[in-house]
Amino acid sequence: MRCMNGEKNKLMVCFLPSSSELLEKSVLNTLAAKLAPSTGANRSEPMVHAELFFPKYEMGDVVGGDSCGIHYGGKVFVSPKTFSRKNWVFRSISCTPEQYKSTMDFCQSQVGGGFNYLGYYAPCNLFNNGGNTQNGMALDNMQSWYCSELTAAALRHSNILSPSASDAHKHPESLYQAIMDVSYADSARKFTPGALQL
Repeated sequence: MRCMNGEKNKLMVCFLPSSSELLEKSVLNTLAAKLAPSTGANRSEPMVHAELFFPKYEMGDVVGGDSCGIHYGGKVFVSPKTFSRKNWVFRSISCTPEQYKSTMDFCQSQVGGGFNYLGYYAPCNLFNNGGNTQNGMALDNMQSWYCSELTAAALRHSNILSPSASDAHKHPESLYQAIMDVSYADSARKFTPGALQL
């Protein structure tokens, strides 16, 4: 097992593409894929779920750490998790120790927050927490979120994602495109079985 102390200042945003085996076959997941913005010429399938990951260790092909996210109808969580390249796509972000701590503090402050149904269902996400900011920074009080909205707010809170990336929260595919310039491709391997409805 290799501890990632030397890489402590790395965050990962983990994405599920629409074809992932982890996705439950449901109307919501199909709709999320259909409502995604264009992926461009390099990819054929959109990202439909995102989680923020704080990697802590590697053991063989497993990367483990703490994940911050929310699933449809659930509550915001920060909990231990391992990920797999088989079903997830990873973008890593190098950050300062202060940004790393600020991002984790924000995530911890949101634990237990509910699912933002209004923002999730509103056409073009007119009612969402992407607008609940002061000077481009997400507010610290507990709020309701959907996955890309929570992740974008955490990255904005720590000045990793620029306030000019104004559409990043609207959809996991929008977030994926918004972080391309501040991230690099990465991988993690082990997955936890079970279908998710996102």
